[in-house]
Amino acid sequence: MQAKEMRWTKLAVICVAALTAFFVAVQQVNGHVEELRAREETLTSQLSALMRQQEDLTSEISQVGTESYIIDRARSDYQYVKPGELRFEIVNPGALYDEDLADAGTAQTAENP
Repeated sequence: MQAKEMRWTKLAVICVAALTAFFVAVQQVNGHVEELRAREETLTSQLSALMRQQEDLTSEISQVGTESYIIDRARSDYQYVKPGELRFEIVNPGALYDEDLADAGTAQTAENP
């Protein structure tokens, strides 16, 4: 009788150990799955940003070489002006909207000659 009880006890201990190991493994797998889902979300957002950038670049490529594109780039990148045109550069844009900002701009200019 004691031998049967010992077998059942050993069997119960083995079952508990196996179940414990199983649940630990399941928890580790679930943690890994969550990490992979978070990484997937990050990569998906990066992919969508890159796809938008690709669309912008494709659009720009289709415009490159046209006269209007070359003129726009010359004006924006190299401050090109056509003969007879005047180019104005606003040094203190705050002065256009707020007098306090204009005063601060002149104070900074006076401090940093």
